[in-house]
Amino acid sequence: MLALCFGVRRGAQRGYTLIEVMIVVGIVAVLSSISAINLSRQKERSTIRQELLGLRGAIQRSRTLSAQAGSKLGTTRVVLDPSCWTPPSNDRNSMWIVFDPNANRASVPTRLVSNLGSDIAAVSCEVFSVGINNIGYRGVFARTANVPAFAFASNGRLIGDAGSPIPPSGWAEVVTHPDDGHNYGFRVLPSGIVCDSTTVNLPAGAALCDEDF
Repeated sequence: MLALCFGVRRGAQRGYTLIEVMIVVGIVAVLSSISAINLSRQKERSTIRQELLGLRGAIQRSRTLSAQAGSKLGTTRVVLDPSCWTPPSNDRNSMWIVFDPNANRASVPTRLVSNLGSDIAAVSCEVFSVGINNIGYRGVFARTANVPAFAFASNGRLIGDAGSPIPPSGWAEVVTHPDDGHNYGFRVLPSGIVCDSTTVNLPAGAALCDEDF
């Protein structure tokens, strides 16, 4: 009877077998892998949104700078410094936002420096990249075709470079996440207003923006 009791006790304290441990480890590994993939995708989506917000904010600041320069129209000449890309027309006397035709990058005027001793105001630029990482693209980008550069008039309206008129729908930049196919983007309307938009080429009669004004 005592031996039988000890036998039952030993059975109750039986440990896990090697196969059971391997199954548990395998399940944990699969769940960890799925979690890591989802976290990586979430990080990429967040990065794309932040980069688009950075470009969008810089374009809006450029519009403000154009209005400031326009307030001195007739006495101030705007000149782009070497940090700014040259538009196809080679005009360096306007605050052009210029796009790289081969990549999702843009040179945007972000600073206006007036020289009190002359009628020249120097403009410096920053280069913004969207959806690009060290190994290539983290998203598929699209933008309005045949608009290699644009600027803002002193009244805030959008103007195109010589030979590149602005379409009635304005200019749009959209990045598609490669995994979930979700679009992130914005549109600059001919009036100069910037709004959310997730489609570059709009069908006839479609709303220009994804938000109400």
